[in-house]
Amino acid sequence: MLVVLLIAVFIVNFQIETRNHVSRFDVSSSKQKVVPYFVKEKDGSPYTGTVYGTYFGDRLWDSKEWEGSFVEGKPSGEFKYFEPDGSVKSVWNY
Repeated sequence: MLVVLLIAVFIVNFQIETRNHVSRFDVSSSKQKVVPYFVKEKDGSPYTGTVYGTYFGDRLWDSKEWEGSFVEGKPSGEFKYFEPDGSVKSVWNY
């Protein structure tokens, strides 16, 4: 019974964590930029809300975690870039 409960908690937590992950959307991005320049829902409509994701550069160790808001599909406002330990490394405004 405990195993079933733990599995259920894991599934619920995973769904909460991935609800606004960039992989849930259709994104337009550039290899030179960490943040996508346009985010759409799967139905094609521009997305408004908070999104988070991971940018992978050319090297294995070159990854950046980010989080920020999009309005009508475009980056808008404050974007946070995180260290591997989860602390905020820097903040950019769009």
